[in-house]
Amino acid sequence: MTDMTFQRNNCNIIIPKFGTTTAEDVNSAVIRLKAKRLDLVAMDMMSVNYLCHTMDGEGLLPDIQVIECTPRDDIQDEAWYRLDLFNFGGGGENTFGKSIYYHPNIIPLDLCQTILLAAVPPAGENDDLPKALRPLLDTETLARIETEKLPYISMPNKWWTEEDNINTYNDWYCAWHAQDHLYLKDLFDVDPTAVQEQYGTNVQGFIEDNLKGIIIPAGCGHFGKYYINDKTSNDSLNSDWKENVACFFPAEWTVTHNTEDMTADYLSYGHEWRTISPLVRFLYADTNNGAEIPKSDTYFRTWWIGS
Repeated sequence: MTDMTFQRNNCNIIIPKFGTTTAEDVNSAVIRLKAKRLDLVAMDMMSVNYLCHTMDGEGLLPDIQVIECTPRDDIQDEAWYRLDLFNFGGGGENTFGKSIYYHPNIIPLDLCQTILLAAVPPAGENDDLPKALRPLLDTETLARIETEKLPYISMPNKWWTEEDNINTYNDWYCAWHAQDHLYLKDLFDVDPTAVQEQYGTNVQGFIEDNLKGIIIPAGCGHFGKYYINDKTSNDSLNSDWKENVACFFPAEWTVTHNTEDMTADYLSYGHEWRTISPLVRFLYADTNNGAEIPKSDTYFRTWWIGS
């Protein structure tokens, strides 16, 4: 892995490029983030770095730094290289602040900046906890965070129903501080064969089962998905939204004052101006395991990714 050091107030957005993901997919993901003026919003708070975790960095934009991934004979599926990222960065005073594992199929929407730039506290610290997290922690837990040096991680939960919904959190976004979760990679390296026999390609399941520390809520309804070329599945998201997200309104409604937006469907086909709930900050394009590409869906292309 490339040896890089970052200051503690940096935000490192790391996009994986393995399998069928192309350099242009990564480039497009970065351009979409830049179009949200993420760099300008962060100017007085931190520096934003765009990185790509890959075995082949050819064709990437010049301002995308490459985290070189070294092939291993004991890894059967490239998904497991994701654990290398918990070992990423410098040490001591040069340890970077925050890293984000960010899948290239994520589309950033309005107000995404507040989530991307929100701090993940270092392990054992609780002075700068997110406002959404502090009410969930009792005095005993706060004391344990300090005495046991518990680490934090931010992962959006799945509010939608899937046929094989074995994980609580989605596997296309997570954020953490420095090398606070290096123990996950260390645990995998003890016996990679046994871990892969148990979990197959379910890296997210391995992370959830062995996670230490505190999960930071990623925001009620702030992450959503869209099934490419599958209107039936997209329609089913509306009922899941009402059952698992809208039930927390108006307390968790943090955007417009328009009550029609709050009571509207998650996705609205055929509406004259509404497409998706304004509460959503990130939309993930589910491409059915690579069988489809986002641009093949005209509705998705029209309203979220353009030409």
